[in-house]
Amino acid sequence: LYTMLISGGIAGLVGMSTMLGRLGSFTQDFPRQYGFTGIAVALLGRNNAVGMALGALLFGFMDRSALILDLNSIPKEIVQIIQGVVVLAVVIAYELVNRWVKTREIKAASEATAVASRAEEVAA
Repeated sequence: LYTMLISGGIAGLVGMSTMLGRLGSFTQDFPRQYGFTGIAVALLGRNNAVGMALGALLFGFMDRSALILDLNSIPKEIVQIIQGVVVLAVVIAYELVNRWVKTREIKAASEATAVASRAEEVAA
């Protein structure tokens, strides 16, 4: 949590310096959606440096391919849709795996408890 707070603060400072230094004011061509991209990359990488680097490469590739798609008369917004689907798929898969692991842990704990209670009954 602290990592995300610190990275958000740093991103805000970098954005502010870009806006005030290079552009001088907030204009329509100011880079947008970097916040969403950063959160999505952190989700894809599961807050792991290597995973986030791979997620950033994937999102960078998709962003650059939007320009080529636009030249071929394919709406570039399709890239944002694909990015959203990728993020949803990763989050859903992560939650399903977590639930499966928790279910297995609960089952193993209940079996261990049952074995221990049987051992107590036999000993008594």
